[in-house]
Amino acid sequence: MPSRSVPPPLPRSWWPRIAVSAVLGAFILHLVSRQVEVVPSDLSVPGGPVAAFAVSLVLYFALRAGRWWFLVRAVGPISFRDATLVALAGILWVVAMPFRLGEFVRPYLAHRQAQIPMEAALGTVAVERLVDGLVVCALFFGMLGRPPEAGPLATVWHHAIVVVALFGAVLVATVVMARAPEATADLARRFVGRIAPAAAERAARFVRGLSSGLTTLPDLRPLAPFLLATMAYWVVNVGGVWILARGFGLPLSFLQVGAAVAVLNMVLLVPAGPAMTGSYQAGLALGLAFFAPAELVRTIGAKVIFWSYLLQLAATVLFGLSAHALLGISARQITRAEATDVPPPSGTA
Repeated sequence: MPSRSVPPPLPRSWWPRIAVSAVLGAFILHLVSRQVEVVPSDLSVPGGPVAAFAVSLVLYFALRAGRWWFLVRAVGPISFRDATLVALAGILWVVAMPFRLGEFVRPYLAHRQAQIPMEAALGTVAVERLVDGLVVCALFFGMLGRPPEAGPLATVWHHAIVVVALFGAVLVATVVMARAPEATADLARRFVGRIAPAAAERAARFVRGLSSGLTTLPDLRPLAPFLLATMAYWVVNVGGVWILARGFGLPLSFLQVGAAVAVLNMVLLVPAGPAMTGSYQAGLALGLAFFAPAELVRTIGAKVIFWSYLLQLAATVLFGLSAHALLGISARQITRAEATDVPPPSGTA
């Protein structure tokens, strides 16, 4: 069992990042408030659709967290329970910390809970993020059906093509790393050695460990069930927002809401401030604006954005803190740990 000793204090260098990201989030939120009400003046809600959306969030988080087990178990022994709890805690920290620094907490917890090498766990997180990025793009193109001829949606279509190209390049790079870990480690050693010779070997070990986590990408045994769970997760994601939108009276089809959710998640791919504040509101408002009149987005759309954000944030905190309690790791222990520091490789070939 990993050590339960109290980790060192939170590095001071984090606080400027948190401050900068908070200012950035507030600025984005200010820009959004000029288009839609960030907090609607009328907070009344239709009980049925809101309850249905809340129920969908339970399945949403179960699928989102549980699917990671198919990837991480390929690089180290970990139970489904522990993998799911670690993932739920990790989701909380992605939301809580700025610029997606929380992505490092999940590998840290996997290392602490199951002694899985942090680099390998980080590799599986990279695979998950890569797949989600490609799914978001496929969702956008699939829901729209055909390219818009003109207008703002056509601009987003062209930007989405650029995003697909970037993810495609990353996909090729990760497959190369997975297939040739020694060659990529040697490349990292040579590159870093020219800049900082003392860190060359450490860089090579890190890349080699990261590559071991990427081996799940070309291997269908862990990837196939992960992809099935991912498809289900995105269907539930879109379905929940669609139920909420229709419940508030926003006349959008399932496909249109799917495209709007895809636009939202394209915006969220960019590192943002704590709790995705500002970015979430801007992304969903932009997505809804493509399919609903501006007046509806300012009124009904504002309610959909507010309640979907608030309920998802509440569920993230509830499930994340519950996961921490079940793991026996307090949130304070994470904030006092240098979770973004990669520990020396353990069990890495």
